[in-house]
Amino acid sequence: MALVPCSSCGHLISDKALRCPKCKQPTGNYNPPQEDAPRKPRTPPSLLAKKRSGSQAGVVIVIVLLVLAAVGGGVYYKKVYLPEKKDAEAPRYYSFANSLNMREAPHAESDVVEVLPYGTEFIEYDFACGDDSGWSRVKVCSTAQEGYVYSDYILDEHDFFLLNSIFADSESQDVINTTRCRRALLAYFIDKGYNGSMAGADVEGGRWAVFCSKSPNSNYSNIYYGHVVNRDSKYEDFAVIIRDLEMDKKKLLLFTFDDAATPTLYYEEDATNKPLYIKSITKTWSGRVNVSYTSYRGPVISI
Repeated sequence: MALVPCSSCGHLISDKALRCPKCKQPTGNYNPPQEDAPRKPRTPPSLLAKKRSGSQAGVVIVIVLLVLAAVGGGVYYKKVYLPEKKDAEAPRYYSFANSLNMREAPHAESDVVEVLPYGTEFIEYDFACGDDSGWSRVKVCSTAQEGYVYSDYILDEHDFFLLNSIFADSESQDVINTTRCRRALLAYFIDKGYNGSMAGADVEGGRWAVFCSKSPNSNYSNIYYGHVVNRDSKYEDFAVIIRDLEMDKKKLLLFTFDDAATPTLYYEEDATNKPLYIKSITKTWSGRVNVSYTSYRGPVISI
């Protein structure tokens, strides 16, 4: 041990002393004990391994869920979204027969799936199906029922609404109840550029319509069926009076049909100053057509 002077008062003190005994000044030899910072408990290796495996399993589950979501989304897009989008954008077709058989397969011997009334709305998937290429594969919009209908008995949206507007009332539609006669009127209106009773007034060809009526007491009406042009033809000829809705004019139209029921306008004449109903129609040996009119109304001669 050695003696050293106190740094404060100069008194000789031991070099080991903690403070000067005279002036009480600390000598700098005092070192307080150091406290260690608290330590985190060590995780056992086995627990670390479990945590790592749990994290890896979670990642795998997330990946699997993402894959399933992607696959499910793809299936939904392909099987649900795209067909619904296709149907929503597809053009509409309509039955213009009073009753139309929808069949399981594209031929007349196939079972009937459903009998569809006039005005049934379709989506057409395929055209010219079957051995005779005369069938359409369709889906009924109201029921989603699918099947096959004969293509000659359906019309696109424009033609159907034009046909519908030709009939001034439901009675007229009921009286002209065959598809060949309805198609004959439709072809005439399209050829002339006419529109019907439900169309707007600004139509270049004019607005014409059919007004038919039924009565149980006589044989006269404003439509007529009979073999006028060719007595040996498969189908009777069809005559009808149409009326201009704006100019108060009238026309008589006479249609014939070939064996495939394709209509041809054989004769027409101005009937503006004639009585409203048709009494008879004849054809001379030279081919001249004579129409007799009457003001006495009677029932339509049935086909």
